[in-house]
Amino acid sequence: MKERINKLKEIFANGISREIFLTLILHMTNYYKDQSPAYANYLTLDEWQNLYAKTPNPNINLSQEQLTLFFEYMRTFHHAYVGKSQNIYFVFKNFSNELRASHNFEFEIIVFTTLEE
Repeated sequence: MKERINKLKEIFANGISREIFLTLILHMTNYYKDQSPAYANYLTLDEWQNLYAKTPNPNINLSQEQLTLFFEYMRTFHHAYVGKSQNIYFVFKNFSNELRASHNFEFEIIVFTTLEE
């Protein structure tokens, strides 16, 4: 648990707040390009930057360092839904809207809330 908290502290220190973290999760499966049947998205960091920068949603500009921290956290602690292959981070199609709801990330919300105070 300590490693998980430290990873979230590093994410927070690099400019990703609770609101941004949850927004990134919510929009992980937004359409970017046609994918294989197993993946909602199978993208390079450049492509993830473009996906998250789209307007009107989510319209978030992130560095590759921020995205790497986020995706490394997700693939370590939520590996059933997020993974990596070489320079590609992917999200499985089974990461449904219901699973991406904030109540499924209560641990992260508690840590971020503590850090934001």
